[in-house]
Amino acid sequence: MAEMLAECLGAELVSREILVEAATAYGFEEKLLADVMDRAPRFWERLTPRRKTYLRFISAALLTRAETGNLVYHGNAGHLLLRDVPCVLRVKLIAPLEQRIKLVMDNQGISRNEALIYLKAVDETRIKWTRFLYGVDWNDPALFDVVINLEKMSLETACDMICLAAERDPCRTDASSLILLRNRALEARILATLAADNRTQTLDIEVQADGGTVRLSGVIEVEKVRRTLLEIHDELTVSKLSPIPT
Repeated sequence: MAEMLAECLGAELVSREILVEAATAYGFEEKLLADVMDRAPRFWERLTPRRKTYLRFISAALLTRAETGNLVYHGNAGHLLLRDVPCVLRVKLIAPLEQRIKLVMDNQGISRNEALIYLKAVDETRIKWTRFLYGVDWNDPALFDVVINLEKMSLETACDMICLAAERDPCRTDASSLILLRNRALEARILATLAADNRTQTLDIEVQADGGTVRLSGVIEVEKVRRTLLEIHDELTVSKLSPIPT
């Protein structure tokens, strides 16, 4: 479906694998990042700063890909990573369990019982991760703009419906939406940069970007953070970085 949509819309297709690879630019080992995104969180991870770190790396990678405003992304709860971004059409595909089992059996060449075990594990991991990272229920239909049941509908028909919705207002990207999207992408990259550097990774800082001007807020040593950001973030100059009082 993602491939069909990308072709229909003339958009870049981005998968979970590409996102994980891009997120490693912040110094997080690709194998480790892929592992933590594939398995359900352990209890002790709920007590560490990793939750915020994962989100910052992945958000920065996805928003950077989405800056052009023409993107089809599938996998790893992109509708939650981009929930505050305008002009995003959030789509969920559902199908009866037996239909999913048959698809897994055909694709992976495994037995029905193995396919059932696999699907239960995948669903459980998704539910736990979305609660862990975002505090929401994976199955909540309110998190999506469109929910399509493939029980009696072909992929081609579903693709046509999604393309029509994506090309209509308010989903169509305009100039003001692109500016806001680029601001969000810059904010995400700065937060990821702060999380990746041991001098600033423990700081609780809010970032606001507006047309290249970046404002920081929080209980911070302003000059120390300023110097660190200018040193490690090549998108910024002295004139583009200014603190605001807390």
